[in-house]
Amino acid sequence: DKTMKFWDVSSRSCLRTMYGHTGSVKSLTRVGDSEHLVISGSDDRTIRLWDVSTGECLREFGSRAAIVFSVTFICEGFFISCGGGKIQLWHMPSGSCVQSYDTPRISLAVACVDDERFITGSDRML
Repeated sequence: DKTMKFWDVSSRSCLRTMYGHTGSVKSLTRVGDSEHLVISGSDDRTIRLWDVSTGECLREFGSRAAIVFSVTFICEGFFISCGGGKIQLWHMPSGSCVQSYDTPRISLAVACVDDERFITGSDRML
């Protein structure tokens, strides 16, 4: 339904529904130790930074060049996204892509190993 829902495990209730993406939300990651900031990636080709305590979209990232399959927080101020044969390193405060990596296949997942390394997964059919 192109939304994100913020849940409370103990009460089993949805605390908030967040709207803004125009396509399916493919990936979510918490920003560091923050209890209220998350990043979402969508097949509407956008990446968004959210404050889940208010439901507000704080920033939109990206060039809308490809579906965003995965996002992951990597270290203070930075996150990685993947989709469309590219992996991109983003600087959250400026909203800019600071590094881009071309991949031979479309990467479907990305995870942080440490502050200097990450790992991706792909489907050889893509």
